[in-house]
Amino acid sequence: MVHANAFTKLTNLVMSQAMTLDERLACIFSQRGGKKTLSGVFSIEDVHGFNGFSGYNYWHGDQLVAQLHLASLISGTYVLYKYTNIEGVETKHYDYFDSEGNFFYESQSLDGEAVIYGSIAMDPTSPFINQIYNILHQEYENASRNFGSTSRIAYLEKLLKSFYEADKYSLSVNAGSNDFALANIDNEILKIERDTVLTYKERQDVYKDLRRVKSKVVKTKKRAHSLPFIKYALPALLTNIIVRFKNLINRPLNNLKGLMHRHSVGHVQWFGRTVQQNLGLSIAMAIYGPFTFYFITQPMNPHAMWAVGKVRGAYIEMVDSISGKKPDQNLIYQDKVSTKTAAIDQKKDNADKTWQNRMDRFKAMQIAYEESLVFAARIGRIEQFEQQFNFPLTAEAAWMEMELYLQDIESILQDKSNLDRDYTAYLQHEIDRTIELQVYIWRKMAQFFLDHPYIVVDQNNEQTERNYYVGRQFIFFEAMTEKLSKLSHPQPETHGLVGQLAKDFRAAKLEGNSILDTLKKNSKLFRQKELFNSDEHRDYMARQWEVLFLQQNKKQEAASFALQSYTWSVKNAIWILQTFTSAKRSELGILSRKFQQGQTQGSTLGPVAGMNEYLENMYHNLTMEYVSIKKEMVETLGEDTEPEQRENVINNLKEYLIERDKLMNTGMYAKNFEDKKTI
Repeated sequence: MVHANAFTKLTNLVMSQAMTLDERLACIFSQRGGKKTLSGVFSIEDVHGFNGFSGYNYWHGDQLVAQLHLASLISGTYVLYKYTNIEGVETKHYDYFDSEGNFFYESQSLDGEAVIYGSIAMDPTSPFINQIYNILHQEYENASRNFGSTSRIAYLEKLLKSFYEADKYSLSVNAGSNDFALANIDNEILKIERDTVLTYKERQDVYKDLRRVKSKVVKTKKRAHSLPFIKYALPALLTNIIVRFKNLINRPLNNLKGLMHRHSVGHVQWFGRTVQQNLGLSIAMAIYGPFTFYFITQPMNPHAMWAVGKVRGAYIEMVDSISGKKPDQNLIYQDKVSTKTAAIDQKKDNADKTWQNRMDRFKAMQIAYEESLVFAARIGRIEQFEQQFNFPLTAEAAWMEMELYLQDIESILQDKSNLDRDYTAYLQHEIDRTIELQVYIWRKMAQFFLDHPYIVVDQNNEQTERNYYVGRQFIFFEAMTEKLSKLSHPQPETHGLVGQLAKDFRAAKLEGNSILDTLKKNSKLFRQKELFNSDEHRDYMARQWEVLFLQQNKKQEAASFALQSYTWSVKNAIWILQTFTSAKRSELGILSRKFQQGQTQGSTLGPVAGMNEYLENMYHNLTMEYVSIKKEMVETLGEDTEPEQRENVINNLKEYLIERDKLMNTGMYAKNFEDKKTI
């Protein structure tokens, strides 16, 4: 009978409903999740951060009889999961509450995706309160990067303050400087100090992590409850000092030995590790500094370029002697500098003077630029535009041009009755060829994310300024995937965070009343007091650029240069694909008029003036870009299929040129040799 009453109480606790999340949590919290009345019959287990859910599991012996879990969904709503298994009868419900905590429907399934957060022990009294603190901590961090949901922050702060100020509830923060969560961290540090297995350095590493966690707890609770620094944060800092002192006196000899090693031999070891890990960068910086000085002072230092030339000449001679290369007797020119051109020219024409004056101004610009930004920020800015912006923008521009081209073709093919059969076949071939090029762009974007896990994906969440326009590339990739997957193309392997980042950036975007209003809502640049003020922009971007510089140097120097060459080659190829597609779109109207039924023979319509030369130039540059780097790609990149993919792209355009020439009937046909290495 006792057990029957206990099961009834458990069912009432788990399955009851309320019109607001505040009321529901207040009921659960007042009973401490049932621990006040049911702990004698059931084993009640706290659950923290399991797939985004936190709450209680109720066990009767070795059988799980009930669950009561809370989660916050990415959509901004909240869900309470309720489950009972009484005498073999299972009941499961999900109660959904909106962003203001109001109940709005019940379901038998989870309708949405839970927010996954790092489960820090911020309140040991309740897993629900602990989860709310953790979500708040995550939202606070996201808010500093323009990702946070201010409505969620406002509601959760209101909820916590109501429990904090109510006399019948007791949060750990109600103890003030004796907060249980902070005390647990301090006790853990003291416990680790007594562990004789850990070395001094290992203990210090653990303390550093624990103090970092403690700092997060203090900052989150101080902000959530508007606590004065003197009453909460300051005592926590003083406690850190007391704990350190206790650690020292607990093991004085061991700690004294560790401190002496750390501040003597330890510094030397740290320096050695740093040099070893950054040897390539160190050598590059050692060379970069003097050479920068030479180049900047060259107009006033006649020996500067002489020294550079000597270094270059010695290097070339050494390479030639090692390779056994003999001088070519048929050289058209010789790589030597005439002393006549090195002498001071007494009579410079106006063009020379104009060029020299302009170079002097560029020198002044570089000096001023180096005064305004440190080296790391300057290089990081280049990384931002080359990697975060230029490659994705080039890919998206080419993709959009192809989408518009496909729409134009589909519009023409809606009425085939008045079109020549050869022209209709050409349009069908163009659809296939264009989709093939879109697949290439899709694969290259996937590989781009894999090749740039730090600067582009920011997998360790190190960057300080990331807005919607930085993250649009992930949304763009998701759109490509949605289209091409429906066409049965296998999805290429890419970075595991791309899907989540697409969701996060899409959710973070604020829609405005116009394009400019939307820009203002989503970009600090367009919220500046003066839009074109570089100093104001650099105030908040300098740190971001420095982080990008550090992320860029996580790979070895040689790998960095080779990856740049690879990425730039792919980007150039994609850019040329955009220009080709634009040219194709411009000719659709001419071809459609030329190949209406009954007008094919004798039509005088031809290509736009200069179009043939334009296409020749683009195709030449596309092919030369690939051939100039192919050897190293094939010989060193292992399983990378870029050489095969690039040749397919080049042959794709070759087929287009052949078919176009035949349709245009210009009298100058590209020849379709079986050997694809020739035109």
